[in-house]
Amino acid sequence: MGTSVLSAQASQEKRFEIVIEQISSVGFASIDEDQSYVYFRMALGYDASQPPGAQLPPVVHDVFFVRDGKRVTTDSPYPTSILSLGFCDGSNEASCCPAEEATCRMEVGVEFSRDDVIFPDIQLTWSAEVQLTIHQCDDEPQFALTLREIEP
Repeated sequence: MGTSVLSAQASQEKRFEIVIEQISSVGFASIDEDQSYVYFRMALGYDASQPPGAQLPPVVHDVFFVRDGKRVTTDSPYPTSILSLGFCDGSNEASCCPAEEATCRMEVGVEFSRDDVIFPDIQLTWSAEVQLTIHQCDDEPQFALTLREIEP
């Protein structure tokens, strides 16, 4: 989770790396793509200089995958704050891990922006979480899953 100031007519980009390790030793049967995702949250507020309940400006957020340093948009059936994750069969999609790899790294991002000019600076509090669900024929899957913020 982080907090920053977002000024009028400004934008901020946050990027994260997802690492899934030991997936080839899991012996998975399938990944549940309906329950495997990255979810971004945001909360807006003013510092103490504004009265309680003061109107807040609209803030837009755009979520995306990153491949080769460039944004990759997806046609996700989910709301704009969720990116779906999955395994794939060798294709080089930014939104999936090759099924034959022991370790998978994905980069995702979110950009917050304001177009208004009349509202004062706001406090933006954001968080990101990742969930991965793997269904397996026999035992519980064993894998390591990490999410860390990186520089854009």
